[in-house]
Amino acid sequence: LTTEVRPGNGLVLLNINDILADYYSQYSARIATKVAADYTNISLGNIDIVYTIKANATAVEGSSAGSAMAIAAIAALQNHNINPKVVITGSLNEDGTLGSVGAVREKARAAKEAGADIMLVPSGSLRQETNYKEERSCNQYSSTTYCEIKYVSEPAKDLSKELGIEIIEVSNIKEALKYFYTGGN
Repeated sequence: LTTEVRPGNGLVLLNINDILADYYSQYSARIATKVAADYTNISLGNIDIVYTIKANATAVEGSSAGSAMAIAAIAALQNHNINPKVVITGSLNEDGTLGSVGAVREKARAAKEAGADIMLVPSGSLRQETNYKEERSCNQYSSTTYCEIKYVSEPAKDLSKELGIEIIEVSNIKEALKYFYTGGN
């Protein structure tokens, strides 16, 4: 995700080139822009914000990039560099709070492979992550042994240790900004 702020007419553009994006991705860009404008107290009537998504995929869907878009827009509007070793995932609400996100384990694994040291996730996301352990039980019926294997969920113990990336829960954009650059108000 790259974000460009340029003189314009208040447009919010999602540049995806050869990727299909669903309604939620486009809506997330609009919410992110509103949150960035509110956070920075900058009127965007004469500014265009262009979010460019490049991915090794044919389609992107969902609202999980909303928080990343807001962070990128705020940094661009305030002329700050962001720490490339920090990533964020999570949907975004108009008040700047982070909403739900899925597949934390998979996203953390991908973030680690991309070189990130810290991944920020919405508060409560780690409680939703589970591991599955195999439970095997066997019973003897006459001369036949019948075995059943069940996969039982249990809360993930320490996903950060398991994957080698620090995973931190944050509740809003203001909290998240502290990890991306100093001086976030």
